[in-house]
Amino acid sequence: QFLSSGISERLALSEKMIDWRQDESANVEIIDKLLADWQGVFRDLLLVKNENDGLAVHFDYFASLEKMKNIFGFSRIKSILQNMNQARIYSRQNLGAKNILENLIINL
Repeated sequence: QFLSSGISERLALSEKMIDWRQDESANVEIIDKLLADWQGVFRDLLLVKNENDGLAVHFDYFASLEKMKNIFGFSRIKSILQNMNQARIYSRQNLGAKNILENLIINL
């Protein structure tokens, strides 16, 4: 649902995910955890798309992954994973958490 939404809807959803009034270092940790989780889900999407379902670890999302495998091509999944990896690099370089998340959302 998040990825099928437009940029403005994704930005609005991101505002609900993180309390921007809290300490910046806490937000960076939250974003890093969020990105790690999302990368894991997209890794599982690649596995499901390649009919290696048994290697997937996010079983709670299996029904969604089955739907997503027909929507996302390999190049789009690769691009999303690269953008997430870049966002994690930015978080380690002490860039602003909100800027990191907004940049990712715009580039999805």
